[in-house]
Amino acid sequence: MMRAYSKHLKLRDAKHEVIFPGVCLKIPGRFYYRFGKPILMRERQDVLTDRHAATDLYTHIKSEVQGIISYLLDKREEDEYRKISRRLMFMASQGFDTQVPSFDP
Repeated sequence: MMRAYSKHLKLRDAKHEVIFPGVCLKIPGRFYYRFGKPILMRERQDVLTDRHAATDLYTHIKSEVQGIISYLLDKREEDEYRKISRRLMFMASQGFDTQVPSFDP
């Protein structure tokens, strides 16, 4: 039904399908997040007028974000409690008010 509706919408990219919320349920996973070092903009007023400085700042921010995402993806693969079944087994054996271990940054 969803494929037929996707074709009915005549989407530009045939690889994309319309997914209705609630129809395809996904088992909840863990959220992985990390905050990078703050970037002080008070001394960076040159990015407002200098295109080269703005491009350098953009490149710096982009590389920082890509590094953090890469780090978190690696840590996600190493996480033995990534799947909910493993977390539930741990909580059942240790008590449901026990914190499931996570990785050290």
